Amino acid sequence: MKKLFTLIIGLAAGLQLNAADLESSVTFTETGGSTGAIDLIVNGGVAPYVFSWTGPDGYSASTEDISGLEYGMYTVTVTDKYCGIAVLEVFVDSSSSSSISEFSEINEIEIYPNPTSNIIYVQSQSKVDIEVYSLAGELVLRKDNTQSIDISEQESGSYLIKLIHPEGIISRQIIKL
Repeated sequence: MKKLFTLIIGLAAGLQLNAADLESSVTFTETGGSTGAIDLIVNGGVAPYVFSWTGPDGYSASTEDISGLEYGMYTVTVTDKYCGIAVLEVFVDSSSSSSISEFSEINEIEIYPNPTSNIIYVQSQSKVDIEVYSLAGELVLRKDNTQSIDISEQESGSYLIKLIHPEGIISRQIIKL
């Protein structure tokens, strides 16, 4: 019986939720408005999940996806069935870009490797503009019309990467080793 207990704990530990399991797509807000939205995607852990969002001016929510958002940084803490916790910060900008759901090609984009110590590659059908932000929302790197970006000069930690196409934007968290 002791071996069965060890196996169950081992399996649960392998399913542990972490920051790399969270992705988001963002619909920007109209300048001066509250029309932004964040579609959160959880790719790990074990359901059910508990969501806790915070944002500008005391914003809070407990749903997976949020809308009616103004410009600013939003933070979600996700807790899974086994109390695994992951945190993601998502920046909602003011822009005239269209909704990510209207751009089907961007839903097929892959970013790899994650985590990495130097170059992040973007696998997509077309080149994109890449912006890398600190979790404080500071732009630290930008490269236009590309499919890779070198983050080797950045400090170790978590960053938000934005892939920008004329028809949409997708944000993902990356970890620099």
